[in-house]
Amino acid sequence: MALKTSVEPQKNLFGADSPIENEIPTYRAINPMAVTSAFLGLVSALCFVAPYWAVAAILAVLSGAYAEWKIRRNPDILTGRSFAQAGIAMGLTFAISSFGFVQWQNYWLRADAHKFAVKFVQTLNASKTNPGDLNSDVLWYMIPPHLRRGIAPGDARSKVVEQVHNSAKVKYLEEAMQAMIAHAGQGRKIELAEIESAVYMDMDGWASLLLKVGSGDDKSRAAAPKGHEHHDGDDHDHAPSELGNPDYALVVIRGEPNETKNRWMVDQFKYPYTPKSYKHTPVKKANDDGHGHPH
Repeated sequence: MALKTSVEPQKNLFGADSPIENEIPTYRAINPMAVTSAFLGLVSALCFVAPYWAVAAILAVLSGAYAEWKIRRNPDILTGRSFAQAGIAMGLTFAISSFGFVQWQNYWLRADAHKFAVKFVQTLNASKTNPGDLNSDVLWYMIPPHLRRGIAPGDARSKVVEQVHNSAKVKYLEEAMQAMIAHAGQGRKIELAEIESAVYMDMDGWASLLLKVGSGDDKSRAAAPKGHEHHDGDDHDHAPSELGNPDYALVVIRGEPNETKNRWMVDQFKYPYTPKSYKHTPVKKANDDGHGHPH
């Protein structure tokens, strides 16, 4: 006679079946790409500091999307969707908002530069009555904004000499403008053609103003002094009177960030000038003593 055997279920102290096996969850590892996405999402906040940090935002979105895909395919062994979703959200938010902020900032800078340009061109046209002596209002714009507080435009000439110590830079600016005004004095009006560019560099606003000197018709071109052909090794920094077809001029202006009124000053002037040929380059402030001396 065969003996019947049975396996009794494991009892706990209270006589119930043991739930140990049901209480031990399956271990799931956090996807490292999800953590990477969250980290890159935080770093992408630096998009507001410099545009190249947008790379971090792009990587945050890509790594987060990849982590999401991996976790969805392997839900039993991988976790970390919250990290991936946070990385994607931060990357998109910081990238889009910083782009919008930069666009608004550049629009405001260009609009502010245009407002200054209109006043400056009016002042230049007023100086055509006496080409040999620049209007004091024009010279006033050569003084750095933080140094011309309380200085009336009528006192600009003496103050320019005092503040810049007869620097070669201001002397060249004045001579170049006199040459343009003298040419425009032949019944030709100085006009603002456009704001060629407006950028921020080291917190300062910079803009290049394209001025049109007269209509640039054949008659005025024929009356303009002729230039000469350049050869390799020649010095190309000539006085305005040595160049031909002076139909355009460029005024480079700088705006000080701590000034709310009359923040712009004339930093460079080129006449004659070929449109779209100027590029803003960072200025080494260590060589500028704040009095308008050459860099």
